[in-house]
Amino acid sequence: MSSSSASIASSPVPAHYGLREDAIFPQLQVLSMDQQESMALELSRSKESVILITLLGCESCEQTLKHMKMYNLLAFEFDLSILTFLYPGVYYADDKIARHTHFLEELTASRKFIVLEESINQLEINSFPTLMRIKPDGKVVGTYLADAHQIAPHFQSSVTIKAS
Repeated sequence: MSSSSASIASSPVPAHYGLREDAIFPQLQVLSMDQQESMALELSRSKESVILITLLGCESCEQTLKHMKMYNLLAFEFDLSILTFLYPGVYYADDKIARHTHFLEELTASRKFIVLEESINQLEINSFPTLMRIKPDGKVVGTYLADAHQIAPHFQSSVTIKAS
């Protein structure tokens, strides 16, 4: 995708679900991707936090992750975390985890975690992929649809396309 097509984006599409504007982002427990150790998700206190929430085995989520490869995510002016929902009773879990991990490994983002059902319920998420923006004071800016063609508006103020 050329850098000119990355800038041809409409405004972000708010979701009809998820935490609303000015809601306080809850304290979430996440699991590390590698050793699945439980820890609290830390949000930035100095800049906006953006959280992409994906679902294991979700084709739209995989498309969004593939699309995000073109960005140098570490150069963004916000703190990005990618959460993967590992839902109960997932079929072919090992295959789906391996495939999803492959997509995540291709991204320059350093904050990648697994979340379980309790966290998804706290965030009131029922569709994937979803993107949430949170101010440094912990208040939610909004919850948005995050299909591959809908994420560019969130990245435009910080756009840095990776050199091929």
